[in-house]
Amino acid sequence: MQETEGKVSVIKLFKYSDWIDVILVLVGLISSLGNGVMQPLMMLLMGDMVNSYIYTPGDNTIIDEEVNHMIVEGVKESVNKVVVKMVYFGVISMVLSFLRTFSLFVVSQREGIKPRRLYFKSLLRQDATWYDFQESGELTARIATDIKNYQDGIGPKFGMIFQIISMVITGYVIGFTKCWDLALVVLATVPFSSFSFTIFQIIGMKYETKALNVFGAAGAIAEETIGNIRTVQSLNQENEFIEEYEEKIKQNEHFNGIKGQCLGLGFSVITFFMIASYALGSWYGSLVIRGKGGSKGVFAGDVLMVFMSVLSASQTLSMIATPLNLLFSAKASAYKIFTTIDRIPDIDCQSIGGECPTECNGNIRFDDVQFVYPTRPSHHVLKGIDLEIKKGEIIALVGASGCRKSTTIQLIQRNYEPNGGRVTLDGKDIRELNIKWLRNQIGIVGQEPVLFSGTIGENIMLGAKEGETLSKEEMIECTKMANAHDFISKLPEGYDTIIGEKGALLSGGQKQRIAIARALIRNPSILLLDEATSALDTQSEKIVQEALDKASKGRTTIIVGHRLSTIQNADQICVIMRGKIVEQGTHQELMDLKGFYYTLAMQQFGTVN
Repeated sequence: MQETEGKVSVIKLFKYSDWIDVILVLVGLISSLGNGVMQPLMMLLMGDMVNSYIYTPGDNTIIDEEVNHMIVEGVKESVNKVVVKMVYFGVISMVLSFLRTFSLFVVSQREGIKPRRLYFKSLLRQDATWYDFQESGELTARIATDIKNYQDGIGPKFGMIFQIISMVITGYVIGFTKCWDLALVVLATVPFSSFSFTIFQIIGMKYETKALNVFGAAGAIAEETIGNIRTVQSLNQENEFIEEYEEKIKQNEHFNGIKGQCLGLGFSVITFFMIASYALGSWYGSLVIRGKGGSKGVFAGDVLMVFMSVLSASQTLSMIATPLNLLFSAKASAYKIFTTIDRIPDIDCQSIGGECPTECNGNIRFDDVQFVYPTRPSHHVLKGIDLEIKKGEIIALVGASGCRKSTTIQLIQRNYEPNGGRVTLDGKDIRELNIKWLRNQIGIVGQEPVLFSGTIGENIMLGAKEGETLSKEEMIECTKMANAHDFISKLPEGYDTIIGEKGALLSGGQKQRIAIARALIRNPSILLLDEATSALDTQSEKIVQEALDKASKGRTTIIVGHRLSTIQNADQICVIMRGKIVEQGTHQELMDLKGFYYTLAMQQFGTVN
């Protein structure tokens, strides 16, 4: 289920482009190609200018004043023409550089917005099975890291690839056209410098990977420590975690130091061979000018032109690694993002298909339901569950820890599909119902209430059905039923009170009552209570239990719990062991049976009521 490593093609990097993006990309690439031609052409002009400066009429030639004046004027005219051309080329290069940078930067920003929005939307669309195989930290990091890699790869650096290629081809064409043998001599050191630099770069990248790994480990230590700061401080273990963090930082520093040495050696080798190329080219250039080389009719300006064109092209070619790495990184990041965007989950919460009945009575039935979690296909969680829950009934599920009582709640919500049998609502298989309609009929309160940053009122209204507008009076009615209105009213800001991240500014009981109000705001036909009071102290449990009792009236209610004091009044109590219902009945019936439930009651109460 996890995404395999892969890359998309360069064309597919622009799969979300519209016609504006296409035009901007074309402008950027054409400008890049044009700008790449400009620098070698400037070398051509430099050679012409040098040739204009030089006049060699012969060793014994006597130049009179008039001829000398004509020569000076000729040189001046030639130089002026070259200077004017340079100005033209400079202006053209400036315009092309602007067009390349501006157009591709705009494209990268536009292209980054669409996948970011679609990716987040797709994350909210995926089913629980998919999330079981993912790491939440990695998924959220992609919004920042992978989207940025994607943008960097298709931005101005993408145009640099085409500019470098254009510059290299033009430079080599000019060099080999003017003096092919000198061009070969200048290039003689390139293979040695490239090979040496590549070796050092490979070693450096190896240590860069090690540095990134230990840096990631340091980040994980910091995240875990800060996330559990109260526990760390209560244990007086601050120094322990500081030492562990610093150890990783030192390892990162060590590996980065080796990487720096490798890069330094690599660039020093390039510098050595570059100077060697200067020396070799200068020596052979003097031979060519004297007519002792393979090419004839070559002047000093031509030698300079060939020398600078070929050497500049070779040096420029070495710069292509950076934008190419960005492009490869963008292709890999785009694969991860696009794969998630394109994935259609088996249980699609955005689906418009399925039946939407006009009413929901809340009659639930499990017919020989079997289930295994996708992450543990060999472990059977439910083994033929048969259970009927009638409208308005309160059913409690109890059992030893790990007997997968909560799995039944997951199946009712269609977070997962049963591997065998079926779950029906009012006689209809829930797989045939529209999933949004189904979930609108259900209110759920879990063991750990999940609240979001914002106000109390905003958190409660999150429970409203999609597209439904409710008044504040209706919200207050729900909070009264949840025993939450009194404490909310005593707060300075009332329902506009900011509760902090995950409701950090509220107590456990207060958060749970807000969660109950949120579940009731949609007026559900079915109420699912998953260990709703197990994490509370005795006083808070009493208040919350009163709220749950009021909320359950008139609704089909399924309670998952291990505190028998909260489920004694249920219409039916089901004992689940090893994936099967082994006992079923009222509290008194099960006590009279003196089976597992009786044993559990004796352990909790110490006596029989």
